[in-house]
Amino acid sequence: MTSAYTRRSFLAAAATAATALGAAACGAGVKLVSPMSTIPQANFFVSPDGDDAWNGVLPAPNAARSNGPFATLQRAQQAVRERVRQGLSSDVTVLIRAGVYYLPQGLTFTPEDSGTDEHGITYAAYPGEHPVLIGGVRLAGWQPWRDGIWRVELPDGVRPAQVFEVGRLHGNKMDAVKA
Repeated sequence: MTSAYTRRSFLAAAATAATALGAAACGAGVKLVSPMSTIPQANFFVSPDGDDAWNGVLPAPNAARSNGPFATLQRAQQAVRERVRQGLSSDVTVLIRAGVYYLPQGLTFTPEDSGTDEHGITYAAYPGEHPVLIGGVRLAGWQPWRDGIWRVELPDGVRPAQVFEVGRLHGNKMDAVKA
């Protein structure tokens, strides 16, 4: 069942999501919906198995791996913005496949992401799937340090205010105890 937000509830939900993503969301006319029980028509798809060089119109890579979904929400957003610039003649739907999507710069919706009174823009989970959006950077390459403490080199420009490990907050510590 699709449950669309009104503009006011969308902005309230977006403000909450923006805090988690580290982004500001203000796109009137953009709807967030819960997972749907039937497969709707979609203009674009996003998947961890995708490629931003593809056209994003297939829900999965084709057999030749020459076309398929986009890899990132940012690329889908660019494609939607291009549709908006060309003038909408129908609703636009982006379906997001299951997987983890890291958004270190967040994802900001602005007026250029908005639909019209006649045609809306919807970003939704692919039916039956549960994508996860993370407003942060995945840290890889953990090494043992001492006394059960693990360390990792931080990517350039990353200055954490908080460190989470398997969903647990470790305050402002640069070192986290590995479970």
